[in-house]
Amino acid sequence: MQIVAHCDDDLYFMNPALHHAISAGAPITSVYLTAGEADGRNVAYGVPDRSSHPVDHAGYAAARRNGIRSAYAEMATGDRDSPWRTEPARYAGVNVDVAVLIAVPRIRLVFVSLVGQEAATAGDPPQAIDSLWTGEIPALATLVPTGGAVTRKQKVSRDGLLDLLQEILAEARPTVVRIMDPDPDHKTYDRGEITYSDHAGHTAAAHFALHAVRRFERSNGRFPLVESYRGYYNRHWPRNLTEAAFATKRQILDTYGGTHGDRTAEIGCGDYLVGDQAHTTGYGQSTTQRYPGSASWLRLQPNGRLAAFAVIAGDVHLWQETKPGARTWTEPVRLGGGDLAPHLDVVAGPDGRLHLVGVRQPLTPSPRGQHRTLVVASQAEPNGSFGGWTELGNPAGRSADRTLRMREMGMPVAAVRPDGMLQVFVRNFGRGVSSRTQTGPKSWGPWSDLGGSRVQEGLAVATGRSGRLSLFAGTNNSVLVWNQEEDGSFAPPAALLRREATGPVSVAREHDGRLLLVYRAGGHGEVTILRQAREGAWPTVPAVIDGEGGFGPVAAFSAPGKDGETLLAHRNDQGTLSVSRQPTGKGMSQSWSAAGAMFVRTPAIATDAAARFVIAALGVDGVLRVARGSDDFSEWVALPSAGAAGV
Repeated sequence: MQIVAHCDDDLYFMNPALHHAISAGAPITSVYLTAGEADGRNVAYGVPDRSSHPVDHAGYAAARRNGIRSAYAEMATGDRDSPWRTEPARYAGVNVDVAVLIAVPRIRLVFVSLVGQEAATAGDPPQAIDSLWTGEIPALATLVPTGGAVTRKQKVSRDGLLDLLQEILAEARPTVVRIMDPDPDHKTYDRGEITYSDHAGHTAAAHFALHAVRRFERSNGRFPLVESYRGYYNRHWPRNLTEAAFATKRQILDTYGGTHGDRTAEIGCGDYLVGDQAHTTGYGQSTTQRYPGSASWLRLQPNGRLAAFAVIAGDVHLWQETKPGARTWTEPVRLGGGDLAPHLDVVAGPDGRLHLVGVRQPLTPSPRGQHRTLVVASQAEPNGSFGGWTELGNPAGRSADRTLRMREMGMPVAAVRPDGMLQVFVRNFGRGVSSRTQTGPKSWGPWSDLGGSRVQEGLAVATGRSGRLSLFAGTNNSVLVWNQEEDGSFAPPAALLRREATGPVSVAREHDGRLLLVYRAGGHGEVTILRQAREGAWPTVPAVIDGEGGFGPVAAFSAPGKDGETLLAHRNDQGTLSVSRQPTGKGMSQSWSAAGAMFVRTPAIATDAAARFVIAALGVDGVLRVARGSDDFSEWVALPSAGAAGV
């Protein structure tokens, strides 16, 4: 299921993931909360006499519906003109239009059509979906698009919209819900005055969707996996889609823009403001997960049993092998956490204890109440149970504007220092890196700013041959490294490589202590490897391997022993899992093999008690699966469910 504000949000920001799901035969329900009628002129910007065209909000909203139906028809059948059946439906007392693709009836589009035109949003408070979320207005009117099945305007309250979404969730029973970014990056900031990079409607729709999913989970006992996607800020980072992937994405956007239809009709065949110019925006050339997840959530314990962790319904769940190397796993145990973001970093210390690091993400109507708090839970002893969750706060600290700064804290990575203390690292509001270090069993030092600028989401940290830590991050024009000094402090960041990286970086420690850095190169997202030399230096030219396209992080894990390989796993251009075995020490392999079905977040890799590679992935069907040791990892074992929705 997709829940978005506008008819093209899913095409711009969630494809190719959405297209992959349609091609795989998944049931699809996409919910559009607003009519998206803009200024009511379905005429491309830049047309000389655009302002003289008549204003027709109902007509433009209808044209956008025509465009999105054509786009989905093309994705599902290959024929953009494949017919639809549109009929009214009623959820929580609100009438909506539901379009069903006749040739593929598992494809449904739900149009709520809340208003948001420029004349309405200019008021104080604006009559728009973001004002409805914050409670500045008690209700928001709907628009009646030309030719729709619903013929009367309605008023929808904040609770009414949440109830509506909850009923649609109960009907559709999705295993994955895709939404926009609930915490977008800021664009400008000056002494408490802030503007955000994303459309306010995108953010409000994400908040409504996330809140509705949480209510649905509590009342229905079903736990869909939520995937969030960045919006307009994509234009500020290096592009991450291959030429082939973006060509397909652009083709669908062109269809939505009405480039192939009859433009002489009274109601347009698509959104002419998009037209054939989707490739010029700068943000459609990437698809970026807001919470891509770590690759550390599968760990070998001192007792020889593998443990897998996942955030489901805001809490961490734990699965364990029933015995070392077994095909069977325990029922999941809920470890709590409370309103956690999907990302979880799992850290193993030299004493064998595991530490869980995540971010608590409560939702409130007020933008200044959107607190984001780092939390940690640790095993009291190796193989033992986990203690309670400790709040470590946020780098925003006690600053006067902390309530604004807190929202943009990044997802954490952590490592155990040479002195045995845990240290956590996050991207901060200034797009640098902040850190906090444990000082005792129950005490922590203050937050420290490690510097850096234009750091992207997705840090990586590892212990090198010296026993000290190295932290890595990609920026818009380089890969940065922070090296730990002998006294435990970190040197200022240095440019390890003056080349674009796009998205998260991963690091693996080879058997001799050298580090192997893996990331996607900016421009087309190629999988790129940088291997540290024996003396600790880094090469100036990375190796690019044919990673079969895709987007998102590349998991990397090195097997122990002098002959241990490094295994890579990532999402390819078909949306499924591909793996590559890299030789240890020197050389690179260009060989990849398909290894599994579609998945969400990031796959995890570990070795079991017999030193065999094991891959774990959360499928789009909501099932956690593992594959072990074979050359192609084709035999997957499903783990016990944590909820009725699969996970």
